Amino acid sequence: METKKFERKSGKYVGMIAFVLVLISVLSLIFSIASTDKSLCNVSIVALEIAIISMIAAVVVAIIILFMPDDFEYVIKQNGDVILFEFGLDDVRVLKKNFHIFSQKKRYLILEDGNSRIKIAYNSAVLKFLKELGA
Repeated sequence: METKKFERKSGKYVGMIAFVLVLISVLSLIFSIASTDKSLCNVSIVALEIAIISMIAAVVVAIIILFMPDDFEYVIKQNGDVILFEFGLDDVRVLKKNFHIFSQKKRYLILEDGNSRIKIAYNSAVLKFLKELGA
């Protein structure tokens, strides 16, 4: 039985970066609004600049997230005449070994064996492994 685990989790990390940037911008903006004292005027201007720069960076990261491929984590097992796709403890999908790639999009594949179809996120390693299995 051939087993391979595949995963991509880059979106999670990019999302955390965007969250931190938005948090910095909000805190800087609050500080710049709250500091009306003349002695803190220069600090207030710097805080406002940091807020604007952080917000712009957060928008850029959000745009990147929109075009980033989906994260995924699953195990593909070949067991005799079937291929098992394990997406979790309770989510296992089965295709016959004579499956083929029905559709290949930028973010996902649709695999079909004549009876069943499944849609999976993928990368080059997954595609290579499926082609080695006979897709």
